[in-house]
Amino acid sequence: GSNSFSFLLSQTPGAEGSKIVLGGINPDYAESPMKYYPLSDPKYWKIALDSLSVGENVTKNLHAIVDTGTSVI
Repeated sequence: GSNSFSFLLSQTPGAEGSKIVLGGINPDYAESPMKYYPLSDPKYWKIALDSLSVGENVTKNLHAIVDTGTSVI
């Protein structure tokens, strides 16, 4: 195993099909090579984001908390 995890969220809220893999990845669900992000705060699984785009709006230098218990990052 490895010190990594991966997850797939279904596209329909409340639908079955979401998955989490602890200790690696399932290549059946990977669209591209695994990308690793260092934690900026391990207590909250917090990572740095270079930018976030929503439509035409771009915000730079953000942080995000990776949380599989919600439907958003």
